[in-house]
Amino acid sequence: MEQFGGWVLVQQADITESTFSNGYRYLNWSIDVPCLLTQMLFVIDVTPGRFRKLRFRFITAGLLMIYTGYIGQYFEITNTGWFLFWGAVSTVFYVYILYMMGNWIFKSRENLPRQAYKTMGTIWWLILISWTLYPLAYLVPWAWKAFPAWGAWAAVTRQFLYTMADIFSKVVYGVLLSSVAQIRSAAEGYEPAIQVQIDGGGASQEYIERNTHNESTRL
Repeated sequence: MEQFGGWVLVQQADITESTFSNGYRYLNWSIDVPCLLTQMLFVIDVTPGRFRKLRFRFITAGLLMIYTGYIGQYFEITNTGWFLFWGAVSTVFYVYILYMMGNWIFKSRENLPRQAYKTMGTIWWLILISWTLYPLAYLVPWAWKAFPAWGAWAAVTRQFLYTMADIFSKVVYGVLLSSVAQIRSAAEGYEPAIQVQIDGGGASQEYIERNTHNESTRL
């Protein structure tokens, strides 16, 4: 405790001055993660029955990943063994989610237009890298014990990693997924999406000519 006083002081400041709390992040994740995982299912090509099963698995695994990690962070100072145990349990669900996402991303993108196919590949790497920042951030207090003089930086480092992970796994992910949904909608003949693709320059020349020809035929 005395050797790691910098981190303890940061924790005390959090409690007494309420400058920030990881609890708020876990509460936010318990809302965001199920939504983000479910959004993916609206874009990939799955049957209604499969959609319901995957949604249940994603939401259940996502919440268990978050809640077990939340339990573990209570032991980051007092009991390293329990801290690492709950972190490992949370990581099991993390790996399971990534396995399911990767499996369905690469399965479903085979039926998507070429542009959406590439974007789904980008989404996979974005998820893999940004989500890996979360377990790394979780381990910061434990890893920082090797540098007791820098203990106060543990909280700053963790919050920085969490923030960067949130930006890429939510904002950038949302933009890319919206792009895939738009391209797929256009490919399925949804007129507003077709127009957006043409006006925004996101469609290939072949794609524009094909849809323009189809529109002329209907007229």
